[in-house]
Amino acid sequence: MAPVRVEDSSLFFGYSLDVHWERSTGDIDYIEFTSVERGSLADKAGLRAGDHLLEVDGKPATGITQAEFVALMSRDFTGGQTISYRFTVGRGFFFRRMDLVLRVRG
Repeated sequence: MAPVRVEDSSLFFGYSLDVHWERSTGDIDYIEFTSVERGSLADKAGLRAGDHLLEVDGKPATGITQAEFVALMSRDFTGGQTISYRFTVGRGFFFRRMDLVLRVRG
């Protein structure tokens, strides 16, 4: 199934995450979306509170360190460019891919 693609220029993805750590290793055990703002880019893509973030840009978001996750989510940008993420999100026994794209005003 093709990813859901949403674009916006609001500079607002509109979600909050809760990161859960594996105590013995210090690696990320799972990441849960705790809130999604109504009308935001995340909402338009279909994200819901309780969804789990599985991958970012095809790379696992779990089983990695905090520093690796920060590097995975970091983006450099200047005006006139875009910031994009391809998320694979789990909801129950199902998963979906979505592209979140922000157009940064110059």
